[in-house]
Amino acid sequence: MDTSTGEEKWSHSVNGQASVPAVVSDSVLYTDSSGLHAVQKGTGEEMWEYNFSSELAFPSRFPTTVASTNHVFITDLTKEGPAVLKAIDLQSGKEAWKLAGDWSSTIAPAVIQDKLYIPAAGKMLIINEKNGKELHSFNTKGVINSYAASDQQIIAVNISGNVASYDSNTGELLWEYDNELLGLPNSPDITISKDKVLLTEKKSGSIIALDASSGNEAWNKQFGEEKNSVVMGAAITTPSVIENTLYIGIFDGQDEQFKNLPDFSNLTAINEETGEKLWHYPVDDYIMYPPAFVNGSVIVTNMEQTVTAYQGGENAVKKEQTVDNEQEVKAADNTITNDGVMEKNSDGLYDLSLYEGNWSTPGSDEMAFKLSFTDSTSGVITFYSQGGENPQPFKYVYPSGTLMAKIGIEEKPTILILFDSGVLEYKDNEQKYFLEKTSAAAETGQEGELRVSGFEGKWCDSSQTLCFDLELIDDSGGTLEYYQEREPFKESFVITYEDEYSMVVEADGSEQVKLNLDADKNTLTYDIEFRKEKLTRQ
Repeated sequence: MDTSTGEEKWSHSVNGQASVPAVVSDSVLYTDSSGLHAVQKGTGEEMWEYNFSSELAFPSRFPTTVASTNHVFITDLTKEGPAVLKAIDLQSGKEAWKLAGDWSSTIAPAVIQDKLYIPAAGKMLIINEKNGKELHSFNTKGVINSYAASDQQIIAVNISGNVASYDSNTGELLWEYDNELLGLPNSPDITISKDKVLLTEKKSGSIIALDASSGNEAWNKQFGEEKNSVVMGAAITTPSVIENTLYIGIFDGQDEQFKNLPDFSNLTAINEETGEKLWHYPVDDYIMYPPAFVNGSVIVTNMEQTVTAYQGGENAVKKEQTVDNEQEVKAADNTITNDGVMEKNSDGLYDLSLYEGNWSTPGSDEMAFKLSFTDSTSGVITFYSQGGENPQPFKYVYPSGTLMAKIGIEEKPTILILFDSGVLEYKDNEQKYFLEKTSAAAETGQEGELRVSGFEGKWCDSSQTLCFDLELIDDSGGTLEYYQEREPFKESFVITYEDEYSMVVEADGSEQVKLNLDADKNTLTYDIEFRKEKLTRQ
């Protein structure tokens, strides 16, 4: 993108969710599900690619691309299964060296000059990035949850909320700071500036500034409302720092229809020394990533896949939308557009059941999934890839005819829009697809056998007190006949989630039952609130 005009210069297709790219010289480097890619910065043409041993989903890869002037660093699986760290030559795309060890595939290493810092189990490894040889290591204060490194110090936060500063060269402990807010289940983002260490807890909206040399708390302030993290996954973005000023996106306002859904974002500038707000600018969208700085402009990426450049200015106030007459009021409450977005049903609501089912890109399997809702706020989306299945839970809201979802453990913001033509648009901040509904045949195996047919049959626990016969009528439901009860009975159920080894069913007037098969499909776990039993096939 041309940063002076906002015009697109080139685009490059990726396989699945891509990592945050790194730019080294004339190369743009990133990983996707298939491997590591080097793209020419000026044209977008691929220079080389290094394929993973097998496809790696986003949670199994470093979220940010890590590169030096010589190598790009990735995790990959061996034939035996354990992950290894690999250094890929920046020029040729060939493996330069690899290193096995006990480290997280989600906490990326850091490169400082010719050293690679790798957080491991209770210690920090320092590796020569040129040849992969260990230089030295030092013990850390517990298991590292998040960290950042500079040429002077390493800041590491452990799972208990202890913040420790270590000398980057010797590993000597310089200072400590404790705050329970920073411990599990939270994982603060760390920014090291010239004389401050900034700890950002995005879910609560808090930023803590510590003196970089002493660890003393300079200020501790909350900028966002924690309630917004229920839907958006965070209250604020990680800050970007330039010239003693922090820039963040803050979710703000209240959507008129949905509780805990913000109405807009504020692009906000904060004095690094005092924590005081300098100015803010309302954005009629959701700012999802830390602001970037190019040629004096602050550039933000929004949820609706728009990129906007701003210049610093005075405080601004969000103007409320006004309408001139009753007809305009009615028009503002209707999401029917010339693009054919689906209409409201007879109850004045949007029929979410139309989203459920199997979807795929026409003529290919580039993107394919099954979507189902489990209740009014959550659901499951099962992605299909190379014959495998990857079910991911999601939370959702449905304002103004747009399904807004936070998918998986990484809570990836995703938008789905259904059109009258039957086309489903799926987009997040990395990719966009247009999909069509596939036939029910996709739910079956060979010769019409249901994919969940392994659940059928008679099952009993070891004491023969819980026994039932499970029969499937079709791919949407079946019956459970409890035959060991004093008064045997039979009830119908609907399937709210299913894959080959897991199924969630809901009987009339009953709570949900979770059923999970072992690998051999001869042992079944029956899980209901306050009761969990192991059953065997009879």
